[in-house]
Amino acid sequence: MTILLVMLLKKSPKILAGLLMSSLVATAAAQDMKNDSAKSESKDEALLSLGIQYLSVRDIEAAESTLTKLVKRTDSKFFLQAHYYLGWCAVNNRNFKKAFKHFELIARQKKPVWAFDSQKSEFTSRNLRDEALDGLVFCYPDAKPGSRALEYFSKFKLNRKQSIRVFEKLANRYYILEEFQAALPLYKHLLHLCTNPEDLKEYKSRIKYIKEALDSTSR
Repeated sequence: MTILLVMLLKKSPKILAGLLMSSLVATAAAQDMKNDSAKSESKDEALLSLGIQYLSVRDIEAAESTLTKLVKRTDSKFFLQAHYYLGWCAVNNRNFKKAFKHFELIARQKKPVWAFDSQKSEFTSRNLRDEALDGLVFCYPDAKPGSRALEYFSKFKLNRKQSIRVFEKLANRYYILEEFQAALPLYKHLLHLCTNPEDLKEYKSRIKYIKEALDSTSR
């Protein structure tokens, strides 16, 4: 490389100067891009932190406005986290269908979606994908038909522990709402998943109650 530069210097000093100038320009451009990227990331982090703070003090309008700026930037590393918190903004506004869409995006991710600690400025070991599943369960009765609940959540590749948590929460939600037609298949499904004797006893008790309630209304 040194020999080549010496030869160029002797025979074609203008070419060498041009090459050096091009190299300097390219290096400067790369540094500018790196600086712009760092500034952009810092701005995104500030937006996420601010949005979370607004949400924590229940200033939902400000939180939604702030976080919406982030979800417009699909290349941001905080894109999914912003969707998660926008889901809870929508829940606070009782717009469960909108919230469902935000949570669904997170829950369908194949990789973990780590929460961000704005005070420490770092990602944590808290997986927002699991929490988004809870958000889906909460919103599902207002967003989707109860008759398809078992089919819908079975599409997620959940382990046994996750499945029990999701289906139990959803079954209990329908039970409280007295939507027994939707609750019944979920409790029956839990009988095949659960091994805890106390929980199984509770599921069977609720199935019995539901069947009796359905029989009495059909007479």
